[in-house]
Amino acid sequence: MPGKSQIIPFPVTDADAGLDVILLTPYPEYVNFRLRTPTSSSIIDPSTPASHPYIQFVRSRGVSYYRLSLPAELSPGRLDQGGVWQVLLDIGKPRDTGSQSPPGQIAIRRLPRIR
Repeated sequence: MPGKSQIIPFPVTDADAGLDVILLTPYPEYVNFRLRTPTSSSIIDPSTPASHPYIQFVRSRGVSYYRLSLPAELSPGRLDQGGVWQVLLDIGKPRDTGSQSPPGQIAIRRLPRIR
């Protein structure tokens, strides 16, 4: 429902070398799909891969996904790998905030109603 956020935790071990997080939905362009890292609490959004070559974001018909190589260094000197990662889901399309956004700060613009 619009205005209601979903947080889905999932465990990652220190032995994991990579990670794929997949969202299946008929309308991926209308879901604000982000990840929160366990150590630095950094937010990974669709604009993050532009500044981090080891992160890939793909959105196509019926699916969106993130593919990361681990450990991930989103904050200088802080490696994220093992721990409880989180998927953050909201209805709405994020603006390109870039990797300069402070953790937890997500900008969302209103979209037309889906009919």
